[in-house]
Amino acid sequence: MKFSMFEKQNKDKKYRENSYRAINFRQDEKGILICPNGKEFKYKYKKLIEGNNYGRTEEIYECEDCTGCQYKTECCPRAKTNRKISLNEELTSMHKEVLKNINSIQGALLL
Repeated sequence: MKFSMFEKQNKDKKYRENSYRAINFRQDEKGILICPNGKEFKYKYKKLIEGNNYGRTEEIYECEDCTGCQYKTECCPRAKTNRKISLNEELTSMHKEVLKNINSIQGALLL
């Protein structure tokens, strides 16, 4: 089953390849997210999503230091401090599985 942003992610190249989207940040060998400026994102805490009946949680990460970053205007123009991102590892893995299934031969035949 396609997820809500499936069409945009697959058809909008600018959106899909945006290096400032957290999902596109590279990871080091330990799985730590690295921003386009080479700074690490540190895990801060896990929070429960309010109004969600399924107990969904998000992991909150914060950049180690955005001070003087040359990419700040593109990366996080509204942030007054270091950039924070929220990720849901379970949802991200489901999206990857959906993409794998749809891009398979059987998935292509169903589309």
